[in-house]
Amino acid sequence: MKTNQTIRTSKAKALDEKSKEIKRLVVKASKLEVMKNEQESALSGIKKENDETKDEISKQRAEISALQKAKANGWVEEKSN
Repeated sequence: MKTNQTIRTSKAKALDEKSKEIKRLVVKASKLEVMKNEQESALSGIKKENDETKDEISKQRAEISALQKAKANGWVEEKSN
């Protein structure tokens, strides 16, 4: 009789430990999901900022090229005078 009670107690403890572990893992998974979403959001912002920076660089390069052409044309005109 005492053996059966010990076995039942042991099974109950094991079940309780498993239940606690499952709850812990569910909480951890939830936290990881939140972190994943935050990182994806941050990455999206970084990608958008990167694209904007690339666009700005392209515009600046085009402006530099236009200024260099204007400068070269100006020099040609000055030399021909």
